[in-house]
Amino acid sequence: MFENGFRCNEGFRRWQGLTHTNFHSHTLASYIAHVDAVLSVMGFWFFLFIIAGIKKLNRKIVAGLIFLAPVLLLNLPKHAAKHGLFVITGIAGAFCKKTEQILQIPYSVSTAVLVLAGLLLLVMVWGDAGLNGLQKTMLYMVSGLFTAFAVSTQLGASHIFIAMLFVLFILAKKPVQNKKLLYGLLSQYFIISLIYNGYILFYRSHGGFFIQ
Repeated sequence: MFENGFRCNEGFRRWQGLTHTNFHSHTLASYIAHVDAVLSVMGFWFFLFIIAGIKKLNRKIVAGLIFLAPVLLLNLPKHAAKHGLFVITGIAGAFCKKTEQILQIPYSVSTAVLVLAGLLLLVMVWGDAGLNGLQKTMLYMVSGLFTAFAVSTQLGASHIFIAMLFVLFILAKKPVQNKKLLYGLLSQYFIISLIYNGYILFYRSHGGFFIQ
């Protein structure tokens, strides 16, 4: 019993407070590459949303983003298998990298498209004047998560997925009103989930990698 108690106290000492053991190397810093990474992941998952609503966006706001776009596009994150300062892990980066290998479309081009799509998504979400009280609360939560992800030095796409449910809740009325958009989103998410699980179960588990 004494030995178990000693181990417990030793483990608590090494834990060092409210930071989980796995994140002792985690720190916060501001990197535009990680801002781009968040935008690219959101742009990837909500691309159909953005295409369906792009005509309704405020043109003055979109025109103003032209001056912000060069800053973002000059700091695109690289795709990587491990977390780092100027890279992004996960499915969005892997998709762009695989597109480069198969279709010869440069990684920077496809990533830039997703980054700009994510930027338009922010305009779409913040510009929606018809949000109810709960949706506005979700909007502030998404904004807080976006900020937290953007300053994370150990950023991965799987972390950003947390914000997806909040964004879906904010934009819920759009696919409900547009059945084609709803079925398109469901098909996209189902196919991606199917491919990803198949990759993990039958390919990655045997030492294979999606990106060679």
